[in-house]
Amino acid sequence: MEIHKPRPWHGLREFLGEILIIVIGVLIAMSAEQVVESLHWRHKLERAEDHMRAEQADDDLPQAYVRAAAGVCFRDQLRAARAVLDSPAPDRLRFLAAINAYAPPIRTWDAQAWSAVNDSDVASHMSSERRLQWAGVYNIMPRMQNLNWEEDVLLSRLQGTRRLKGVMSDQEVVGLAQDVGRLQALNAVMASDAAALLAAARGANVEVPQQAQTNLDKLLRDRLGACVIRPTPHVSTMNAGPLEDERLPDGDFKIQ
Repeated sequence: MEIHKPRPWHGLREFLGEILIIVIGVLIAMSAEQVVESLHWRHKLERAEDHMRAEQADDDLPQAYVRAAAGVCFRDQLRAARAVLDSPAPDRLRFLAAINAYAPPIRTWDAQAWSAVNDSDVASHMSSERRLQWAGVYNIMPRMQNLNWEEDVLLSRLQGTRRLKGVMSDQEVVGLAQDVGRLQALNAVMASDAAALLAAARGANVEVPQQAQTNLDKLLRDRLGACVIRPTPHVSTMNAGPLEDERLPDGDFKIQ
């Protein structure tokens, strides 16, 4: 077997040439590794954003759309219940009928996709601007969840009022009026926060799909009537005013 002995370098130039070849090879390998890693994180970022867009467009944003669109309807239902309590002889069964007509959707406000981003290294590879945009969307979720839960507890208590005939006592009226007043405040805040969520989501390039908006418009109008107002991001429907382009085609309800 023939053994080739190492060939000695002939001069400094050849030595430097060999070193240069080695350095270039290392740099190429490092660059290739960085490219692969960059593509890897880009793929993970795209998947994470796809999950957040789906969570918002299919879940949280339609819920916000409903709360914003129907805020005035819910407000007027609560006013009708409060009017019974403020009458000279507040009848218990009339109040129960009025408060049972108030049936806002009780929902969960999901943030699993955002939690997954923050629990991993994905957030650190997201641009600061993009991270702030998504944070603006998801920071509203815990507040909406807490408001919705409190609303559910209060409503369950009110709708569980004893089903007896006759006029309510002053003490009973005071307690019920406090709960109804709190529901009124919760509804107003939820309508405002829903508009803020729609606006924040638009800033992150996510919206309720147009077909879903059309379906929700019809569903709400069939159930609640002309009080439904098409939501406009940044504008609470509780204070939107009678702007025709913000209403469904046959809507003429004026906000007091």
